[in-house]
Amino acid sequence: MAARSFSGVARVPVLKHHKRSVARTPSGGWDLGRNRWGGVAHASSSSSAHADFHDASKTFTSLNIHPAVTCGLKVLLETDKPTVIQASAIPDILSNSHTVIAAETGSGKTVAYMAPIFSQIVNQKRDDQASGRKPKWHERGVVVVICPNATLARQVAAVAAELAKAVGASDEGAKVNVDCFVAGVPPPTSPPDVMVTTPATLLGVSDWFGKQKNRQRFVRTMRVVVFDEADVLLSGGLQEDILTLLEWLRIDDKWKRQDEREEGKDREQDAASSSSSSPSPPPSSPTDTYRLYDDDEEEDDDSSPAQQEQEVVSADDDVQSLKWRGPRTYVFAGATIPDRGKGSVAGMLRQRYPDAKWARGPRLHNILSERVNQRWINVADNDAAETALKDVLTSDGAFEAGRRTMVFAKTVKAAERVADCVRAAAVEANAHDAEIFVYTKNTHVSERFEMIQAFGERGGIFVCTDSASRGIDVKGGVQHVVQADFAQDAVSYLHRVGRTARAGASGSATSIVRPAEKVLADTLRAAVESGVAIEDSFSRNRQFAKKRKKYGDDHHMNLVRERVNESKPTASSST
Repeated sequence: MAARSFSGVARVPVLKHHKRSVARTPSGGWDLGRNRWGGVAHASSSSSAHADFHDASKTFTSLNIHPAVTCGLKVLLETDKPTVIQASAIPDILSNSHTVIAAETGSGKTVAYMAPIFSQIVNQKRDDQASGRKPKWHERGVVVVICPNATLARQVAAVAAELAKAVGASDEGAKVNVDCFVAGVPPPTSPPDVMVTTPATLLGVSDWFGKQKNRQRFVRTMRVVVFDEADVLLSGGLQEDILTLLEWLRIDDKWKRQDEREEGKDREQDAASSSSSSPSPPPSSPTDTYRLYDDDEEEDDDSSPAQQEQEVVSADDDVQSLKWRGPRTYVFAGATIPDRGKGSVAGMLRQRYPDAKWARGPRLHNILSERVNQRWINVADNDAAETALKDVLTSDGAFEAGRRTMVFAKTVKAAERVADCVRAAAVEANAHDAEIFVYTKNTHVSERFEMIQAFGERGGIFVCTDSASRGIDVKGGVQHVVQADFAQDAVSYLHRVGRTARAGASGSATSIVRPAEKVLADTLRAAVESGVAIEDSFSRNRQFAKKRKKYGDDHHMNLVRERVNESKPTASSST
């Protein structure tokens, strides 16, 4: 009997909005574990592994998180101690500062923004209850969390729903409504407190509301906008959609500031001065995909201010009154925030949000060698790579019951080839009942959830492409990550290896390296073994090849050596 391959077809129920109650998680009690929370790690961790993970000097209470939210966090995390990145980011978000959360994978970034957001929502609801006020939905405001894809959006929504349920259980008056709004899911019947979505779905919100004036109403009610996996959202194929959305928000922010000035003592003077510099209507797509417009850098527009106002904001007399009553906050979260000049993600964020607070994790762009046991296997060709993969899986006990191993391939076709190799290895090891999952971008969304759930509950071999390298958390944790095909760049390498040793746990990673991949692999290996960040290597393998031809084999190795020397304490600092 051959090893079983996974091919489920049942659809996992989506998160649906329930009036007067918190959103529910998918049926069957989908337990995502504690990794995404940054809570207590699972059995694979050791006590020493947590030494620099949680901030022992702080608690969620000392960070001014609402008591009901603190109780909910204690239930879910099994601790009242925030992680280092949570302790750094929570005060900034609570103070309504634009915040960039840049921290290593598995450090608890989701709760770093969810905890303060929930605290603000509950505080507002309690204040309204105490004063007898019954605000309309547009006065409450909506928190919008934007994720690169539906899989990650549903996972983040499930995490938020778990917290909402725990918070509601501790305080019945502190209920928070959570909804996941992605393609193929009906829109919520009424705006929730927290809505998790994707760029394409959010840009289609005008179809949901019908007319542009209604889209403006929705944009104006956004109280917090979170960009999860910000580096993916602000680059590549999603960049255009995100810049279009940011343009909508920028224009609305400017109009809102103008409204606030007009309400002040010098209302007439401000109204007169602002009428000559009204913003242009949002374009159907950005004209410059590498630039985020600043307020003082407007595009030329021949239309009159009155025409612009009619087109952008005042399509209806009551649009101006339909707005969230507080300031809008932007949060950008990611495990890799490249900082390589103005064109990089970090450069773009600094340009657009110069006053944003930056919360940086202590291990940003770094693999913690004491938590991840890494092996590097050089092979001559594909045949040798398949032999090495079989040996790795067999020697590591990957086919043992309950053990979870992720094997990465570079393409969908390569993933099928790797899956065949894994099946052959299972037969050779007499592991006929081993479960083998194949997860690629071609896998149906409904099957992805079932795969992740089954992999977490029963274990097995999870063959996948980089589509599973970001944000995917597995119940019980992943013990071993194998790169059957080495990562194409340092960013992918960080996210792949970051699937193990999450939330302070320990794990293993094995990289099978072919000759064409050796330059990049050797550079990353030197950085990892030296304990320095690998940001100097944030370029693709083909770019390494070009630089190798121009500068020689030692070019990137010299960069790593320089970083190592910079990280060493000087004689004066050590005395």
